[in-house]
Amino acid sequence: MTHSRSFTPHILAAFFVAVLLALVTASAWSHEQANQAAQAAADATDVPADEEAPVTDAIIEA
Repeated sequence: MTHSRSFTPHILAAFFVAVLLALVTASAWSHEQANQAAQAAADATDVPADEEAPVTDAIIEA
């Protein structure tokens, strides 16, 4: 009886690794896009500086 080697398990393992790599890459890219969008939103937010406010280092006690 001869045993033929099948490449199917290796192909399936390679496919599984490729899918996992694609998912990790997509997740990292998605997080990077979200970080860029959040940074852009923060940059677009205008926080007016109160030029008339006194500069103080006083600690306000409750």
